[in-house]
Amino acid sequence: MYIVCDLSVLIENNQKAIEEKWYVINADGLRIGRIASVAAQLLMGKKDVLVRGYHDPRAHVVITNASRIDFTQKRGMTKFYSNYSGFPGGIKFTSLEEAFKKDTDRDNTRINFACLKTTFCFLEDDFV
Repeated sequence: MYIVCDLSVLIENNQKAIEEKWYVINADGLRIGRIASVAAQLLMGKKDVLVRGYHDPRAHVVITNASRIDFTQKRGMTKFYSNYSGFPGGIKFTSLEEAFKKDTDRDNTRINFACLKTTFCFLEDDFV
């Protein structure tokens, strides 16, 4: 049995065919890695059929209730962020718990920047 393909039927997608899309993720009670991976997939255009690797997906993600993200106690103690000033002895380590208590929005953007090279992610604590 042979499958015949008509190549004249194929439609070439261009950048103009891709519409700008906004996604809202409610982070209340979700794990931190799950939110990061879902946001990364949406921002890379993996869920859009028209987007190819050479297209700009034109996707924007809004994460709501960022202060209520759930992470395990072990993750909070073992995950560290480093900050180096460039001077000898100028490296500082901060645990996930300390960073989350200090500034919730900054920590989540750090997570999404780790998943993507470029991102269009906006964090709002109480989005209505």
